[in-house]
Amino acid sequence: MRVIDADALLESMRPKGLEDEAWTECTTYKMIQAAPTIEPPKEIWRWLSVPLGGGQSQLICQKCYYETKRYANMRYNYCPNCGVKLINGKDV
Repeated sequence: MRVIDADALLESMRPKGLEDEAWTECTTYKMIQAAPTIEPPKEIWRWLSVPLGGGQSQLICQKCYYETKRYANMRYNYCPNCGVKLINGKDV
């Protein structure tokens, strides 16, 4: 399966000089518009928790391995280094 940009496909298939109203009545336009759509798969990334002792742990981004300066009770929603959305194990 391939995910395509339907808007770009429509633009590339449109005959030059064809008015908007005429283009939306073309079979090609209607077929592209009627094609089923899918949600692209979402990546799930988690914080990795590394025990530091004394009941505290440091968080590390699972994607880029950035080590936070904050501890497990002070979670970021996004990695401050790579920007990926992160969840903890309870959010899945």
